[in-house]
Amino acid sequence: MSKLEEALEKANKLRESGRINEAGKVDVARETVPIEVNNKNLVTITQPYSPVAEEYRKLKSMILRKTKKDFLNTIMITSAIKGEGKSVTSINLAVTLAQAIDHSILLIDADIRKPMIHEYLGIEYKYGLSDYLTSDIDISEVM
Repeated sequence: MSKLEEALEKANKLRESGRINEAGKVDVARETVPIEVNNKNLVTITQPYSPVAEEYRKLKSMILRKTKKDFLNTIMITSAIKGEGKSVTSINLAVTLAQAIDHSILLIDADIRKPMIHEYLGIEYKYGLSDYLTSDIDISEVM
């Protein structure tokens, strides 16, 4: 069985176990973890009134207009080249979205080779997405 098939089977078992509610959300109880941001590029946190932070708010507004019109709820930020700012853009956009809408925002670092979001936010982690997809780790251990 391929890794993808194993991951899909794991997701189906989670759904069958009742851990996923009717809205498609995984019920995970997790305490809030304080973050310490020391990266000047996370302008929506460190410099919320700067021109660059305003550009992220403009991007957020364009995305919200599109998602409302087309009923979309997933955004993926990607690039073929390292160092282009995927993680920084993802965090800044997630912050502006969380500030603007009355919903939770789930930011997933799906960079299997070199996940960075936890480092930018000063969060220690034990397991990541690839650990969850390839082993019997509970989803609460990853979030």
